[in-house]
Amino acid sequence: MDARRQKKVAQLIQDEMGRFLQKEGANYYGSKFVTVTNATVSPDLQLCKIYISVLQDKQAQEVVDKLPTHM
Repeated sequence: MDARRQKKVAQLIQDEMGRFLQKEGANYYGSKFVTVTNATVSPDLQLCKIYISVLQDKQAQEVVDKLPTHM
């Protein structure tokens, strides 16, 4: 499969997840500052990994655990 397609889909997912966290993130983790740093997609476009960053928070794992894993 074309790697360009994977990159485009990954970028779209990264952008949409960023928008989702801006609008709805406070419902999951409160007022923490969370950003989407990267997204990767498998060649068949069925799996996606989203990488996030939790800034200035000692309980970053708790924030990650509160995020939905399937959408």
